Amino acid sequence: MIRPPRRALKLRESIPFGIERKMISSITSKSWREAPHVSFIYEADVTAFLEEFGKLKAARMQAAGRPMSLNTLLLRVVVEAVRAAPRLNAHIEFHRHRVSGRLNVIEDINISSPMILPDGRMMTLNLRDFGNKSLDEMTASIEDLQHRQAAANLDLALMDVSLRDTWEQVFRGRILTALGRLWGAYIGRDRLRPFSRAEKRAHQREAPGDRLGPEFLEEGTITVSNMGAMTRGISGCVGLLELVPPQVFALGIAALQEKPLAVAAPGGGSRVEVRQVLPFCLVFDHRALDFGDVVPFIRRLDEVFGKPEIIQGW
Repeated sequence: MIRPPRRALKLRESIPFGIERKMISSITSKSWREAPHVSFIYEADVTAFLEEFGKLKAARMQAAGRPMSLNTLLLRVVVEAVRAAPRLNAHIEFHRHRVSGRLNVIEDINISSPMILPDGRMMTLNLRDFGNKSLDEMTASIEDLQHRQAAANLDLALMDVSLRDTWEQVFRGRILTALGRLWGAYIGRDRLRPFSRAEKRAHQREAPGDRLGPEFLEEGTITVSNMGAMTRGISGCVGLLELVPPQVFALGIAALQEKPLAVAAPGGGSRVEVRQVLPFCLVFDHRALDFGDVVPFIRRLDEVFGKPEIIQGW
């Protein structure tokens, strides 16, 4: 078959990847290359839950003068569900050629959470040890992380993490991988812009409370992506999202929306009402988990959303 020659396309813009996009593209490429994804859409009737949230928010504001977001409360709900399904909070080791693997279930619940940065970029940051924090402590941790990301030089912080990971590749004997990263960062056509001496000195002088250290940028034990915070008013749900290796579980939350649902009628039977529905997308690595491992997570969500007065004790 004779194909007509391609016409030259008029280029509008050519945007080289920055350090954060290089890291994201590397991680997500590895995810889709290695992990067999399974996803499940869970729709929660959160009508009563939102009423309880309003009461809790008002009580916390009156008692401590500190606002609390729905996002923070949802993270606390996720922690409760992960406790009921501890195998989701794990890292996988898998050797394809030897067909051997191991699931390392982790005690601490560290949540990888994508956040919008002050300059409009998005970066996944690590909410550390949320399994042992109260709601107030979670709120304080998120406020502290938001302060750090606003005060720190994110590009240099990411470069620190990238260089540390590159050296780990060298120590593991993955020399070609390390050389490829160095080429892409410093030599190739899309190499990163050099940092000025002033930028490096300012980064080195960052106060401990302003520094965005590697512990806030390394991978967590699960990923929770609240896309609903960016898509308010948009109907739909998250159908699939990538797993961040070596994590085996990820959760995507869509925007709150109204839907007609069948609910119990006072005199028996059921009736149709317009309810507040929150769609969740649960994704797991089928190498490490089966759907049965996810069921306790869903059951716990059902319990919390079915009897939301429980949150008043959090």
